[in-house]
Amino acid sequence: MSNNPVKIVIVDDHEVLMESLATWLDSQPEFKVLGRAQDGASGLKLCLETHPDLVLVDVALPGGDGIELVERLQQELPALRALVMSGHQDHHTIWRISRSGAQGYLEKNAPLKLLKQAIKLVAAGGCFFSREFQKISQECQSDPEAFPNLVSKREQEVLKYVAQGWTDERIAEAMKISAGTIMVHRKNIRQKLRIHNDRDMMAYARKWGLGVDLASASLAAA
Repeated sequence: MSNNPVKIVIVDDHEVLMESLATWLDSQPEFKVLGRAQDGASGLKLCLETHPDLVLVDVALPGGDGIELVERLQQELPALRALVMSGHQDHHTIWRISRSGAQGYLEKNAPLKLLKQAIKLVAAGGCFFSREFQKISQECQSDPEAFPNLVSKREQEVLKYVAQGWTDERIAEAMKISAGTIMVHRKNIRQKLRIHNDRDMMAYARKWGLGVDLASASLAAA
């Protein structure tokens, strides 16, 4: 990495936290904050306009989550490095981040010293994933009962809605497919998980973090 400061964009909907983080980063000679955004669409636009070296992304964003933003940025700006910061440490979130193309993950309550280390390492071409991230990611890969080893991506989406207690008709409307197709997905999920009712399906989804939040709006139209 050159002696030039790392150019950073911050995408986080927590305004006070984002301002504090930006102020601290700008106080470090190694970093330069190019801008801040509070949602995925604005974050995408800002990155496309400013071409930062690294984007700091929160997972929970209005109008499309931070993981979707990372995936989109990997397509639009392949050289851009992404460091995800979040308070979410459920299995589903960790699994999605590990497949998003992000080069790093750090808990939001991590000390600033560790954040500085993570930014410098990721900006230099390396990767930085916290110990807890690596532990949960390994569990998802090694546990034969973990959701990535049993159900498809589409079925995981159905499970997220089931965990919220949604009816087949409501899920079908949200996913823009027929209620009959949702019934087929439910049947396949039950067979794969060897469960017989929605209560057990909901318990499984919540165990693995599939019920933490609903599927968010896509950034495709941004």
